[in-house]
Amino acid sequence: MECCLSLSEPKQLKKHSFSISEGAHRPSLDNIIVAMMHSNRAGASKLLKACSLPLTGVACVKKVVTELAVLEIKDGAFHLIERAPGVSVEEIESKTLGKLIINGAVPEMNL
Repeated sequence: MECCLSLSEPKQLKKHSFSISEGAHRPSLDNIIVAMMHSNRAGASKLLKACSLPLTGVACVKKVVTELAVLEIKDGAFHLIERAPGVSVEEIESKTLGKLIINGAVPEMNL
């Protein structure tokens, strides 16, 4: 199972993406948290099932914070931890292409 973050827009010269697949581990990068937009400018999800761009890091991102949600990455999937105020779980599901795990009621962020 694999999930991937697309951290760039298609027209940017430098492209970066991190694969979050099981197996690879980099001890020097044990707690990377990425803050990013959930979707690109065209509205396509940036939380993907697999990467199509060259990888700059494999299995190193542990948590993702977007304008919609906080997600923990483990076992090759995105685990929904919190959602932004006014954002439904259904909206997050519809904007996440990678495997999304939802355990019980998901609380809103306290901002």
